[in-house]
Amino acid sequence: MVRDDGTTSPLELDEPVWAPDENVTSCCGKDFGFFNRKHHCRRTGRVVCGTCTTKIPILRMAFMDPVRIHNDVVSVVQEENKFFAKELPVLVKGGAFNLESEGGAVITAAKCKLTPDHRLLKLGTIEIPSNAVHMIDAGKKDTLEDGGTVDVLTIKSKASGQVDFHSTDKDFAKKWRKAIKHMIKVLHADKKKLSRTKSSSSASAGGQ
Repeated sequence: MVRDDGTTSPLELDEPVWAPDENVTSCCGKDFGFFNRKHHCRRTGRVVCGTCTTKIPILRMAFMDPVRIHNDVVSVVQEENKFFAKELPVLVKGGAFNLESEGGAVITAAKCKLTPDHRLLKLGTIEIPSNAVHMIDAGKKDTLEDGGTVDVLTIKSKASGQVDFHSTDKDFAKKWRKAIKHMIKVLHADKKKLSRTKSSSSASAGGQ
């Protein structure tokens, strides 16, 4: 489950509650027994057989060594691992951007970064709770004094509405946009997939 006690990272997860062994008698059509042992998925807490599992690290839970997870959530965990290993460091390190006022009339240089506890996205003096960010887009361009153009990044959140900013370093801006989009997915989108997976498992167990 995602912890939200006001101090811990909303991106990190506690280990799930394990499903009771006695409630599940089979997996993928095969009864559990001496040669078909029960295992628990460390990502969802489900009871599964060895055939239906894969061992990989779960960086989001601080499992740096491979642990057993259900095959249904391998793609979710791989995406989370990619974000934690490659994209989260980009956000925490931060970089120089130019914040734009409404209509782009005033541009202010600012350091933008994700706080070390991952709870706040700081855009200069603007602080946005990371779990309130629901969209980042690059739908428009600005023309610079030298005639060049930059992509304007737009962050939308429940906390502060819309914030526009840009960087003259196009590669860096592209990395930031990709990392923010992935952060949003890790925080919100994958919950739906994991929920569907758990529901499917419960229905299967109920028919045994």
